[in-house]
Amino acid sequence: MKKSIFFTCLLALTACGGGSGGGTTNPGGDIIINPSFGSVSEEVKASNAEILTMNSTVSDETKRTAYLKTVFGNEYDDVMAAIQQTDTSVSFSLNRNGSVRANGNNICKSERDCNQLLFDKMLETLTNLDNIDSLDEKGVRYSLIAAGFKDALPGNWDDIKAYIKEHADEIKSKAEEVYETPGQGRPEEIRLDGAVFSALITTGASDIMNLKIDDEGKVIAVKFEDVGSGSSKYSPAKLYTGLNRIGDTDRFEFNSKDTSGELIMESYAKELGLQYTDFGVFTAAEGTTVSGRDESGATIPFMGGYLAKNISTEDLKEDVTFKGVAKGMVNPANGTGALDLEIEDKNATLAFNKTTGEETFSASFNNWYDIKLINKGDRVQSFEVNDMGREIGENYQLKNPPLNAGENEVISFEKGYFGDGGVPEEAVMLLQYQQHVGQSKDEENLNLFLGFGGKAQ
Repeated sequence: MKKSIFFTCLLALTACGGGSGGGTTNPGGDIIINPSFGSVSEEVKASNAEILTMNSTVSDETKRTAYLKTVFGNEYDDVMAAIQQTDTSVSFSLNRNGSVRANGNNICKSERDCNQLLFDKMLETLTNLDNIDSLDEKGVRYSLIAAGFKDALPGNWDDIKAYIKEHADEIKSKAEEVYETPGQGRPEEIRLDGAVFSALITTGASDIMNLKIDDEGKVIAVKFEDVGSGSSKYSPAKLYTGLNRIGDTDRFEFNSKDTSGELIMESYAKELGLQYTDFGVFTAAEGTTVSGRDESGATIPFMGGYLAKNISTEDLKEDVTFKGVAKGMVNPANGTGALDLEIEDKNATLAFNKTTGEETFSASFNNWYDIKLINKGDRVQSFEVNDMGREIGENYQLKNPPLNAGENEVISFEKGYFGDGGVPEEAVMLLQYQQHVGQSKDEENLNLFLGFGGKAQ
């Protein structure tokens, strides 16, 4: 069967960690929401942008939220509900009697914004305690709890004020420490080694690709793990070892006795503005060989994303449609000698139906078929193609309707949904379809390789 390298997304949830930036206040004292994030330099970001569109670093609120739930205990839900309706100019989220302030304007809507607002107000409050009598009682108390002083606090307001005056330096120091600690006052930082991609070395079997970064966060290599290839001869862990990036370029050089040459990496998501995901293609440079075979010009589609932002299908709460780019190629049967046919649709869609659990992918290609595929769970239920009256070259024609060719076809459909706080914002997908169109099953197979990336509408 015709061999090809193909990258697909590993759909799994994994925690990854690091460090990140915090918030600031302006001279007037108002909180600036969404502070700049990340320790990755602009130079490193520019280097990574040569090969990827996705962010070089993202924040993960998992541990920060867990910290707040621990320190506030049963009060957490009430505090966050109030924070979601507060105004940045108030001293905290509640009046003295515990009610929400009437001038709230719902500026805090996401998990990250609400966490950040709470910690910004904590720092502002606990580093400016000279005029404590003018501060909101609950605001001061909640700030102390957020800084980790819950177990040390006395019961009434007068005693709390006395405690603050006696421990002012300790309180300020602890507030600053908590604010700067990843997993407490700062979100955790995840860099590109926290993203995962997959490879299809042989038709229908996925293997995994990881990005390797240096201490500064720059991508310096890719590494393959043999998971699904089922063949030691084509094991990615054997054939694609030592695939190291050449400087800040888009090229990766092999360092293996079985493989030589270079792969050129290109993102197809440049016009989409994706943060957590990416998809694109590796292309084998002229002179690249794998086990002695000349693979010059061979294409290697890929996709993947940050695992911390991955959302399982079961966790999607409502219908959602993603619109974006579908791009790939049709490989004609080897015996024809014809070139690969590149196909692209900039208005492709992937839609999820919560009620039925079905995923519908639709794309229209002006030089190939229009396609519509419906997937549910682990099985593609239908796959329609329509030439729409176009003239399609003989070497690129399907001989049978998809899913009707029996043992003479193989299909692989994989997708991933990603977003912040469990809200789907981005989706990536890979589709491979192979159909036997000639006499020899090893050589005369037509292959479709297609990647998709899109944003929620």
